[in-house]
Amino acid sequence: MAVSVGVGVLAGLGRDGGVGAVFAEDRLLTGGLGSAGEDAPTSLPAQVLPSLGPGADVDLSDYLGSPMLVNFWATWCGPCVTDMPVLRDTSRQLAGQVTFLGINVQDNEENALEFLQELDVTYDQARDPLAEYFTEVGGFGMPTTLLIDEAGKIVYRHTGAIEAAELRDLLTRHLDVRSGPAG
Repeated sequence: MAVSVGVGVLAGLGRDGGVGAVFAEDRLLTGGLGSAGEDAPTSLPAQVLPSLGPGADVDLSDYLGSPMLVNFWATWCGPCVTDMPVLRDTSRQLAGQVTFLGINVQDNEENALEFLQELDVTYDQARDPLAEYFTEVGGFGMPTTLLIDEAGKIVYRHTGAIEAAELRDLLTRHLDVRSGPAG
């Protein structure tokens, strides 16, 4: 159940713990949210984030030029934990078609690295220890997944856990990425 408020954001949780509907400034946003509101950026802000684990810092401008999925997640977030195998499998199925980047938010780095290792997640990962970048992109719920086109434009936002078939559909509709049958 969701409740409208005059100003601000309030999320109604669905059966799966994901966001069912969001009211922002008396406007209902549904269908995986789409836009997070008028003040959310329409392009992925340029930023250099620390790598999650060893490795060079992650410069987001290095990812421009190909379709991209950016997922903000944390080990303390139940729906994020549910999401990760779906993202891992989809990233492998679409290797070379879509670049995946995980951004771990306000999490213990050791816990995050252990979690990724247990699930054998191998796509690039960055850290946002104070949730500053998450806030800059207009994030307001976890997990948040952004679909970014080749030019760096945010073409779709999704807050909450996502099923594999829904993710493939969103990638096809918003980034024109074609994949095989659901599996």
